[in-house]
Amino acid sequence: MRALAILVLVASAAHAGNDVLAAQEDQQIKLFGKIAPSVIFIGDERSLATGFFVSEEGLALTAAHVVENHREVEVVLHGGKRTRAKVLATQPDVDLALLQVSVERAPALPLATGNDLRVGQWVGAVGHGLGGVWAFTVGMISNLYEAKQGAEVVQTQIPLNPGNSGGPIFDRNGRVVAVVSKGATNASSLNIGIHVADAFLVFDQLLPLCNCLAVDAPAGTAVFLDDVLVGKGPRVLVKPAAGPHEVSAVIGGRRVERAVRFPGDRRVALK
Repeated sequence: MRALAILVLVASAAHAGNDVLAAQEDQQIKLFGKIAPSVIFIGDERSLATGFFVSEEGLALTAAHVVENHREVEVVLHGGKRTRAKVLATQPDVDLALLQVSVERAPALPLATGNDLRVGQWVGAVGHGLGGVWAFTVGMISNLYEAKQGAEVVQTQIPLNPGNSGGPIFDRNGRVVAVVSKGATNASSLNIGIHVADAFLVFDQLLPLCNCLAVDAPAGTAVFLDDVLVGKGPRVLVKPAAGPHEVSAVIGGRRVERAVRFPGDRRVALK
C-alpha cells in the first residue's frame, strides 16, 4: 500500500512538471504570435537586417548601422508585402535609427521607458538571423551597463546572428526593452542591445509614445523634480505621479524653475 502511495506521488509530481512545461510552451507560442507581425525585414539581395513598428502610423526602429547613409530602404512586412521605408533620423553614437514605413496601419509594440530591468531576466528576440526570417530565440539578460558614448547597454546571451541587428529584444509580457545592436565576434552567445528608452532621448518623434515627462536641459546639467535629482541633460525622462510638480536646474549660476502638471504636460525645456 505504501509503495502504491509513493508511485501515485511520483506520478502526480511528473504530471505537474509536464503541466508547467506545457504552460511555458503555450506562453511562448502566444508571445511569438503577438510579436512577429510587428517585425519587419530590411534589406535586399546584398544584405539583411531587422526592424519593428513602434506606432500605428508606421514609425519603426532599427539599428543605425543597418541603414548607414541610406535615405530609403526596402522592407518586407510579416504578411509578405514589399514596400519602402524612409530613414527619418539616425544616431550612430547609440546605434539607433528611426524609419517611416509606407503602411496604412501598423501593429506597434509597447516600449519600456523605465530602469526596471534586472540581470537574470527572461528575454526573447524575433529577427532574421542568417536568413532565418522571423526566427524566435530566447535567453536572459546577462549584464547591464552604460557604454562610453552614454548608451544604456542590455547585454544578453540570446543566440543572435547577422541579420538580427535592429530587431526587438522583449520581456515575457511582450514589452520591447532593447534594440539588437551587435554581437561579440570572439565570444559565444554574447550579444548587445541598446535600451529602447534611449530612443526617446534622441528622437523627438517618439516622445508622444512615452508615458513620461521629458525634461530638456544643457548637457551635463543636473535636473531636479520637486527638489529630487532625477538625472542630467540634455534630456531626462521621468515618470511622476499625476498632478502638479516643479522641475528645476541651475543654469549659468541661476536657478531655473518650471511648473508642470503631469500627464497633461509631457515635455519641458530648462534654458
